[in-house]
Amino acid sequence: MPSVNDKYPKPSLTNAIKGGALYGAGVFAIGFGLGIARTIFLLPTFGETIAVLMELPVILGLSWVLCGRSITKMKVTPQISKRLVMGSVAFLLLISAELALWQIMFDTPTSAFFARYTNLAGIMGLGAQVLFALFPLLQLTQNSE
Repeated sequence: MPSVNDKYPKPSLTNAIKGGALYGAGVFAIGFGLGIARTIFLLPTFGETIAVLMELPVILGLSWVLCGRSITKMKVTPQISKRLVMGSVAFLLLISAELALWQIMFDTPTSAFFARYTNLAGIMGLGAQVLFALFPLLQLTQNSE
């Protein structure tokens, strides 16, 4: 019977960082596309809060799948510390990329970016991002066999 060390030959912080970078970049790309679709198709008809509610299950479902694939591809070990690192890297990359895109697109102060988190849609989005960051940890038992 293969051991955990056969599946994950070198328990490494580097694997967790690479896994988080792959996961964060992938979800940013997906979120970018969904954000455009939400803005064009859902926002005018349903308003911001309902549009975000409609988008969240899609982005979270795709994030769950991408998280599992990133864990497998980068051989992120089934250790709580490594999964927390992966999720933290993904979260920081996602927020940083969103902030950079926000400043490029809108040329507004950083405070305007963070002010988005003061309404219901923004709070729901931030909550989903925190959940996205916890997915590597939540998938711990699923991927450790």
